[in-house]
Parts: sequence; C-alpha cells; structure tokens
Amino acid sequence: MLYQHCFDIMTKPIYEKLESDLPEDAALTLTYNSSICKRPCHICTITIDELNKPDLSHSLIELQTPNNMQFILDANICHEYSIHPTKNIFWKFRELNIYSAAVPDCMHHCDLGLFNYQVNFTLKYIQLHCGEEGIDEFNRRLSEIPCFPRLKSFKHGLGNIARFTAAEFRNMMKQLIFVIDGLIIAKHKSNFNQNQVKQCDKKLVDLFLSWNKMYIFSRKDTFTDSELNSFQEMITDWAKKFLALFAPIVDTEMRYPKLHNWCYHIVASVREYGAINGFSTDTYESLHKYCVKIPYRMSNRRDAISQIVKTIRHDSILKYLQRITSPSPFIKHRHRNSLLGGFEDSFILSDFNKFVNEYKTKHFLAFEAERAFDVLIDSLNQYFDMIQDITEDDVEKTIIKWYTNAFIGGTDTIRAKSNYYNLPAFSNIAINMDEREADTYNTFNGLCFAKLLMLFSLKIPGHEEQELALIQWYNFKNNNSHKLLKYDCPHMKSISTFTVIAVDSIVEQVHIVPQFGKSNEYFINLFMF
Repeated sequence: MLYQHCFDIMTKPIYEKLESDLPEDAALTLTYNSSICKRPCHICTITIDELNKPDLSHSLIELQTPNNMQFILDANICHEYSIHPTKNIFWKFRELNIYSAAVPDCMHHCDLGLFNYQVNFTLKYIQLHCGEEGIDEFNRRLSEIPCFPRLKSFKHGLGNIARFTAAEFRNMMKQLIFVIDGLIIAKHKSNFNQNQVKQCDKKLVDLFLSWNKMYIFSRKDTFTDSELNSFQEMITDWAKKFLALFAPIVDTEMRYPKLHNWCYHIVASVREYGAINGFSTDTYESLHKYCVKIPYRMSNRRDAISQIVKTIRHDSILKYLQRITSPSPFIKHRHRNSLLGGFEDSFILSDFNKFVNEYKTKHFLAFEAERAFDVLIDSLNQYFDMIQDITEDDVEKTIIKWYTNAFIGGTDTIRAKSNYYNLPAFSNIAINMDEREADTYNTFNGLCFAKLLMLFSLKIPGHEEQELALIQWYNFKNNNSHKLLKYDCPHMKSISTFTVIAVDSIVEQVHIVPQFGKSNEYFINLFMF
C-alpha cells in the first residue's frame, strides 16, 4: 500500500500511459501479483482457466474500469476478482483509466517473457525428440552462425539462458530459425519414424518464422486499421502454434498472463497510445544501469550522489570530445574521393605472377584470397574488354593498389582480409543491379548477392583511377521464380562465377547463414531488425 501512497503524492499531473512489468502493473492497479490467482490479468476480468485460449471473442472479455472496480470494492467481493480491498488513488483522476493505461511492456512481455518461454520449451522439445545429442547439435550450430556487425555471437552455445538480457534474446531471434532448421530430422531418436520427425521439424520452424514475422511487424512506427487487424491475426496465429506445439510437453498448462496480454490487449493499446516501439522500459533500465548502477559501484560509497554526478559528467565530456575530434572513417577518406581503406600493397599488372609468389612467401593467405589471385587475371580481362581505347601495352602498365576494406553508405565497413583479429574476413554483399541487367536474372528487390574476394584500385594509363571489387556470385538455389525464398529469406547457392564490379555498386553488407546439414546452400538473413 506504501507504493500507492507514494503515487498519491507524486501523481499530480495526469499520466497518459505507464510502462512496467507485471509486478509493477499489479501494484499500480492493486490487483494480485500472482499468475495463479482467480483473475490474474490487471486489464480485464478473465479467469485463470481462460488464459491459455488465444481465440476468445473480444466481446466476451470484460475490461476493468475504475467504476466496476469501485462496485466490486463496495460489494466486498474483492477476493473473487483478485484485487486488494483498498481504494485505488488513481480512481480520483476521471480522465485516466489506470487499468488500460498500464500497457504491456514490449521488453518484459516479448523479449524476456514470451520468447524466453519459446526458447526454453524448444530445448525441451528437442530433448524429447533427439535427447542430449540434439541439444549438443543445437549449441554447435548456434556457435557456428557467421559473425556480423552488431550481431551477438554465441560462440559457446546457449549457456545459462536464465542470465540472458533482452538484447541477447533479440539477437537470438535473428539466428535460431536457421539453427533449428532440419535439426530434429538429423538427430532424432530411433523410435520416431521419418514422417513424424519431418512434421515435428516443420512445426518448430514454422513457429519461429511466425514469431519473427509478428515481432518485426510489431516494430513498425505507425499502423493503419487494416495493419492492426493483420497484426492481431499474426498474434493469434503464433499463439495457436505456440500452444499446440508445447502444451503437451510442459506441465504449466500454458496459463501465462503475458501470453494473454499479448493476445488480447496489445492491439488495443496500440490503437489507444500509438506504436508498440514506445512500449518498452528498455531505455529507462539502460539509463538506470549506466547512469546509476555502474557509477555507484565505481564510487567509494561516501557522498555517492556527488561522485555519480561527476562520473557521468566526465564520461559525457569524453564522449563529446571523441565525437568532434574523431570523424568516421568514411568522412576521413571523403576528401580524397575514395571509399577504399586499409592499403595492403601495389603492383604493376605485368609483374603479377612475381608479386603473388613473393607475397605468398612472406604472408598468410586465406582460401578466399588464394582464390582471388587465381581468378583475378581472367576477371580483369573480361573487365578490360568493356573499356574502349585500351591497348595491350596499357594493360601491361596498369597499376593495381590492393586494399582490405571499403566504406559503404557512410557507416558500414566491408572487408576482404586474410587475417582480421586472427580470422579471415571476407564480407558477403548486396549489389545493385543495372535495370537493363535486372530483367535477365532472378533478383531480390533488384539486388543480387556475392562474396567479396578482393578490393583494389585500377589505374590504366590515360584513364581515371577506378575503385573495384572482385566478387564470387551467389545464385538462387531454385530457379523457379515461385521458390526463390525459404522461410521468407532468399535461398542461395555459391557458384564459380567471378566478376570485377565497381565498389559504388555495392549497397550493403548482408548476413549469409549456411543451411546446416546441406552442402552449398545458404540463407540471406532478412531477420536483421
């Protein structure tokens, strides 16, 4: 009750919405903070037996309001409705319905709540059908997902999931569909037949695909009425798959208030208060962590507030100075009109073989770099054929400057380097196809995909210096235009076709994930929200 008295003092303005997790929502609305009470939802009066039903008619759900909760309090039947027998201080604000204003928080409901459940139940599901060998395969695959900028890698597998943060769960969403694809088929127990395991594997992948589509759609900044209807359909579709797949293997009866809130109250909250992007305490908890917790631990606990303020001020000044004195690499190279960086070496084309042999004796070359040198001359000959007014003598005197990275779009760095932090780094890229060429090939939104093998500038006598890239193409696994995608991602294969292209035709770096258990099959990861 102290929580309510504090709000009575603090809440003079009218709040539009209040974002928090279920315990705080229960304190705000004076409902029982228990998922096993008779009516565990703080927004409506649904009973616990109906929490696991995702397809109830919304007209049958009675919402809590200050008026009907006042009636329940006066009638002395609070226990039947799982509310505390105390007058809520928010009732005095006539413009505010505290029950609908306590909106479902995205971070706690989705990232730390429903997706957390889904991952834990998935491990049980794999354990049931594959045993420990399946769990080991799950962790092995997760550890082998290729690295990508701003994507957390789980190099030791899943580990202790109980300690994961919301950001780590969001990173898992981008990867797990590729990890579980075909896993049950590959590692199933002998007592399951092939048809059974194919169905189980398909249902599990479909569940994660439905989650990703729903979650990405939920991150839109604005919604029309028709989009909200589609969003509700996505939620119901995912919830039905979630319950059908996991209800038989867990002992909780799937009665989760967060599941109910997501199914029945999130769309109404978006209609009332706007996009779900704002329904997150993630920002506030991060600020609390970096502006209170960490500075406090750095202090000696004496006059801690003063020390915290000085620490934050000191960090802010350093960040500001770093920002104004250290321009981005793209800006730094802009004055020389170049996208290339990380100069490695240079040579004249007539001395190519001599240069390669000498370089190999002194330096390590990754497989991709070896391949680049093997195909460079043939690829350059094709490129020279497209240039007018060039002689054999010009070709012999052409100067090549070899680079290891390039700056794309002002922020992204693509690499073609044999040793980058003790690992080879050869980026996968999306290439903007010429409109005349786009009709000749199957493309994805006008883009084709390739692996970057080499970055270099080319100076032909009498011509301007050109910044180029040597690439190896990916092609769609299936040439049928209706089967280009699998799990809503382009399904690709690597082909032995090499081309020299202009660096400025590269649109961005893309995350390409191998299809586990298959040879030369890849996915373009489109779940990089």
